[in-house]
Amino acid sequence: MRSAEQSFLGLEDEAEWIVAAGEISAAFAANGQSIAARDYVSRAQQKIDQLESSDAKISASAALAKDAVTAKLPDLAERLVTEGELAAANIADNAKKYDLSGKLAVVRASIGQFDRALKTVRAFPETTSNHQAFKARSLREIAVELAKAGKWTEADLVITEISFGLTYYQSTVRSDIAHLAFSAGDFERAVRLLQEAEEIARAQENGYFVAGALRDIGVAYVNADMRHKAMSLFTDAIAGARRANSYQEKARAMSRIATGMADCGLYRDTQSILQEAEQFAQKAKSDLFRQFSYYEIAGSAAFSGQFSIADRLVTDLPETQFGSTSSLRAAALRDIAWGFAKHGRNMEARKLVSSIKPARERIMSISRIVRLMKNPKLEAFPRYL
Repeated sequence: MRSAEQSFLGLEDEAEWIVAAGEISAAFAANGQSIAARDYVSRAQQKIDQLESSDAKISASAALAKDAVTAKLPDLAERLVTEGELAAANIADNAKKYDLSGKLAVVRASIGQFDRALKTVRAFPETTSNHQAFKARSLREIAVELAKAGKWTEADLVITEISFGLTYYQSTVRSDIAHLAFSAGDFERAVRLLQEAEEIARAQENGYFVAGALRDIGVAYVNADMRHKAMSLFTDAIAGARRANSYQEKARAMSRIATGMADCGLYRDTQSILQEAEQFAQKAKSDLFRQFSYYEIAGSAAFSGQFSIADRLVTDLPETQFGSTSSLRAAALRDIAWGFAKHGRNMEARKLVSSIKPARERIMSISRIVRLMKNPKLEAFPRYL
């Protein structure tokens, strides 16, 4: 953790500092260092005011509030959400407003403020596909938070409200809650939800979404020790991925299937899936799509223990800024280091972290390795959907 803190000296950009602070606060909390966790969230909150655009401030508030929940700092999370909501009310672009307001509402739900969260999201319009997507996504995540709190009846009610937007959300909210129901011993509820989820998933036309939904259902069945049923769903998810609309979507869908299986410990079954994902990525229309696909597949390969695939793909990634990352190559190395730690190869993980040049990705790497050491079941963070 000391090397992570020292890396903050290399962070001059306020937005990057805030993201890194949220990551390290979660690691300190996992390590039982609640005072340090609180200090980083508080300092990051102060830096939010230094961001230039109001959209950036609200987005940072939502992300940091989520990190505060992970760090078990609900009072700071609530303060960040309240400030974010006040600012979001003045956003002229409705798409941005409902996107960010939905993320803030989900944080409210995660700290037990369900009525306020639902009131906010239920007021969202459904007039455009974007509005529908943000509303469905937010209701899905609030339903999961209700289930985590044991409020099953309320969660069921929210599920029935998601009748618009991507049918992926309608399916995966059921598989998410089924996973929690299995853990709670409510086998009947879990099976009912998974049967509904599967029916919805198979009715979709876009293979990309079919693959994602069936993957999530398969993961839920593995966690319920119903491996035969799970493997059948993973097979169908792979078939769905092959029907996706573009080579990039085919590659990403296959990669995510491998990640889901790796989270379940099904490492041996991922090699051929990852190899096929790489073949699809090679056919992507542009360098941009191909490189981003390689980044995702490399991380998935590392989580799956397929390090030769990960190493090969990283060599083709640029050391340049890409999207929200300081460096696409550094982001991939971060995930590979995390994969080494996941598979007990801690010396290799530490060596790789020391080679990551951008401070933000280096801090993220250390944070996630620390958290993994405290929670060996920590799953890969979904990159999309």
